[in-house]
Amino acid sequence: MEVEPSQNADGTNGAGSSAAGAKHGSKSGPGNGGGAAARLRRLLDHSRAEARTRQRRRAEIEQQHGSRASLRKRLHGTASSRLARLEECKRKEAVTAASIENLLSGIEQMRGRVQRANAAAFAKIRDKTRLIFAEAVPAMEVDMVCADPANPEASGVRFLIRSRAAAVSEPAEAGEGGEAAGGWRSGLEELSGGQRTLLKLSLLLAVAHHRPSLFILLDEVDAALDEANTIRVASLIKELSRTTQVVAVSHRAQFMRFADHIVRLSKAGDMTVVG
Repeated sequence: MEVEPSQNADGTNGAGSSAAGAKHGSKSGPGNGGGAAARLRRLLDHSRAEARTRQRRRAEIEQQHGSRASLRKRLHGTASSRLARLEECKRKEAVTAASIENLLSGIEQMRGRVQRANAAAFAKIRDKTRLIFAEAVPAMEVDMVCADPANPEASGVRFLIRSRAAAVSEPAEAGEGGEAAGGWRSGLEELSGGQRTLLKLSLLLAVAHHRPSLFILLDEVDAALDEANTIRVASLIKELSRTTQVVAVSHRAQFMRFADHIVRLSKAGDMTVVG
């Protein structure tokens, strides 16, 4: 059976037209496929280049620091070591904090004992100073009080003076403006130079009686005293010498009469003669 090729309206052969159409389509199809393939090749080349770069960097890192496993091991070891050091520091911190707490607690416990001991010592020295000064200067009375009774450890000592003629039985209590109850006056303005020297020696002797020293050196303590006060000072020092060795420098014969031993110094030319 034979089939005749169909005729188009214009008289052309239908098969030829179809072939021409197929040929026209084949021109555009391969062109689009080639562009996509080029893009894929470029992406593939870029990915391969990045992979080679990563491999090269990894090789450099492994060459410098070792492999990833060894680097992880080293990091783990370093972290463990630092963690151990941190734990040791925390332990030492806890021990130090506990020691500080114990020390502060001990200080607080001792504070009361120290305050009581200081108060007792101050009371004894105060009473002895008043007694010695009353013997040395019968016309005057002296007392000692804390400058700041609320804080006796940090405050100084104030001397209160009054004439025995105005003495009353009230204890000394510091008041405003240098005045105190019972006719007491704050400061040493009421005393002469010799009486101030006697007050200093009275305090020195009171301290020495409370806690004797092995050796005391006095340099011309009688220089500003008259004869009567010189004798009083010498007698006070004589009493002190019963418990403490005293070396006193003086140029007065009245003072020297109370000494147990006298060492005389004189100058002969450029030499000092001891006799």
